[in-house]
Amino acid sequence: MSLRDDINNITKQLLNGVMQQLTVTDKDAYVKDDVSKVTRTRVTAELCSTLVKLHNLKISEHKSMIKKLTKWLLDNQNADGSWNETHINYNKPSTVFTSICALSLLETSESFPDLNIDEEIFDRAAKFILKQENYYGEYRKSELVHADILNADAMAAAFLLKFGNKSSNENYIKAGERAIANICLHQFIDGAYPYSGPKRAYPYKYHFYIPCIHYQAVTLYYLIKSALYIKSESLQHSILSGAKWLLK
Repeated sequence: MSLRDDINNITKQLLNGVMQQLTVTDKDAYVKDDVSKVTRTRVTAELCSTLVKLHNLKISEHKSMIKKLTKWLLDNQNADGSWNETHINYNKPSTVFTSICALSLLETSESFPDLNIDEEIFDRAAKFILKQENYYGEYRKSELVHADILNADAMAAAFLLKFGNKSSNENYIKAGERAIANICLHQFIDGAYPYSGPKRAYPYKYHFYIPCIHYQAVTLYYLIKSALYIKSESLQHSILSGAKWLLK
């Protein structure tokens, strides 16, 4: 058995576990956490993106489920273009969840144009994200977390650059470029990205200007997505330096 076959088998096993957490109706589908009993839009969006990738790679066929997940995501977008971050104690609009949901739907619309996802969906999401920019390239994470979280900036940039290029909207492209510049500015000399900028912000008692292996990978993931739409030697250097830090 080849390495590719091994990876495909592991992927299918993991997917089988996730699919057991799905709630499926005649019209839609979503993921509910059996432990917390919380339904998170982000998890549903990430599953949708995964199924799109597996479908495109011809590893497995998922169009009917993608359609149901898409329906649920569209129905749960707020009037202001955002999606909520849901936890046990709160359910509020979030830059992170909005960026991930919008990016997932954008990728889905490209692979399945017959789903006819209205461009207004993405435009409303982009406008909401732009309103979350507190300073140059610094986006507050959510309604309840005002700190400049760098992986959240990377998520916002990935969506804004992709949609900005698709819609030829310079305002969105420039906003994405500002987020990228902010991330690169705060990268440590050894290649690590701090979790947040050096300033303390509500609701934290201290700043989180420290590296984190998990969010190093998350930030790199979205920077690599952004690199498809922006020509920047500093971004390429940042990604390479960040990957080298992760290898260590």
